[in-house]
Amino acid sequence: MIAVALLLAAAPPAKLTILWPRVIPSAQAEATAELARAAQQKVSEAARRAMPGREHELRPKGERSCPDAGCPGGSVGVLLLREGSGCAAVALVGVPGRSRIRLAAWAGTLELKKYEVEFREPPESSVRIKDYVACTDLVAKLSEPSVDVDRAIVDMLAR
Repeated sequence: MIAVALLLAAAPPAKLTILWPRVIPSAQAEATAELARAAQQKVSEAARRAMPGREHELRPKGERSCPDAGCPGGSVGVLLLREGSGCAAVALVGVPGRSRIRLAAWAGTLELKKYEVEFREPPESSVRIKDYVACTDLVAKLSEPSVDVDRAIVDMLAR
């Protein structure tokens, strides 16, 4: 019994899942694929900055949520909201397993109605956009360190 407990205590944390971006409206998902790919890379960079040394697994195009059982090591993703040539972004950080998701404003001027949503609850219903950034500037904006995004990652995943 003690040997099993020691083995579990010494086990490295499960890989952090970097999800494919959730694009709203979904009709824009295909036209936004290159921007989504670049945004996923910025999500990965933010996760590495906030959780150095933690292994990551990038999910392929289309895998924008964890499986029904949840992501064993937690997840980080981004909600991309698009209106014409304007974009906004919200970081989505999920605790390990099937549980809540923390929202953190990342690009654009946003009002979050709720800072956490339940697993599989659409996060876009908790976001009100006051102003967009130009989609051409989105990747540069996501490249800037964000205290809110870093804090959400650490708060939800540093356990």
